[in-house]
Amino acid sequence: MYIKTSVPLLLLILLFVYNGSAQTTGPQKTTIEREGLKGKPTQVKQDRYEAWTIFGGMVKGTRSKDFRDSYLAIYNDAGNKIEWREYNPDSTVLDKYTFVYDDKGNLTEDDLYSAAGVILSKHTYTYDGSANLMIEYNYNETGGLLYRLKYKHTVTYDSKGNELEWNEFNSAGDLMNKRTSKYDDAGNKIEWSAFEKDGTLSSKSTCKYDDKGNKIEWNQYKPDGSLLKKYTYTYEYDKQGNWVKAIELVNNAPQSIYIRQIKYTH
Repeated sequence: MYIKTSVPLLLLILLFVYNGSAQTTGPQKTTIEREGLKGKPTQVKQDRYEAWTIFGGMVKGTRSKDFRDSYLAIYNDAGNKIEWREYNPDSTVLDKYTFVYDDKGNLTEDDLYSAAGVILSKHTYTYDGSANLMIEYNYNETGGLLYRLKYKHTVTYDSKGNELEWNEFNSAGDLMNKRTSKYDDAGNKIEWSAFEKDGTLSSKSTCKYDDKGNKIEWNQYKPDGSLLKKYTYTYEYDKQGNWVKAIELVNNAPQSIYIRQIKYTH
């Protein structure tokens, strides 16, 4: 999927909600379910600000100038993300992605548009009879085929729709990447690991959650098991129970403040 990432909380969200893989066992969760959103949201607008400490208190500082730190996500009635907009520092639209799914919730197409609405690239995905992702096609703005990638993703889910294992194979059938995940009784992802093609551990993360299912601690580990970074979060919530303000600390130092505006189906 052609989505750019940058800041930790955004990266964490994308790690949890990537919807381009296919289902092999168990039901597949929607984007909204993977993002942990409650109710029936139709849009989520998010911006990141620097966290400033002034006179012993934490306040919202300068809005981030990184275009990847401000976005708008739009969802369909089925709960899947169908549009993603990124914004310039002056709040004008930078670009837009659109997403198409089949009736099983598998991603079949994603398109990138400029702010003027001109298509810049298109990716289409096909699946085998077991709903495993097999071939990716990438097209330019005129519809010409840029490249064709033949590979395979296999994904195993539990009975609750949680991804347990994800594998990527090249066209020769060789394993290229692998990740595994563990969950608590509430379905929160509490641990995930990534592996190289030879099976060696490349990274590992663990998470803790509050009673609303939001991540309050995220630990990143090096392959040798030593702690790389520790992120902690505190939240403010709307009436639906979704957070609208998040304060992020990195290794106990104030880092960012995230503000979300959420619209719901009435």
